[in-house]
Amino acid sequence: MDGEIIEHLAGRIHPQMFTDQICKLIYEDFLNGYRQGKTVNQLTIQENHKNMKNLVPEITNILENTITSVEWKDAAKLVFNE
Repeated sequence: MDGEIIEHLAGRIHPQMFTDQICKLIYEDFLNGYRQGKTVNQLTIQENHKNMKNLVPEITNILENTITSVEWKDAAKLVFNE
């Protein structure tokens, strides 16, 4: 997810809105990376949670089956009717 998309979503979508804890962790990683000016991707997310080995396959599955950063802008427009 690129910084422009995170900036657009950060004020509207909050981690506590996620019912799935893994999705919440992933979103928090994107937010934290954005706030620190760092790039966040599948590798950095896996590294952040490497101590939770049982989560790595689930994180990989979620990230491989989500829309790309290019598609986020269009998806966000649909969600917020913009």
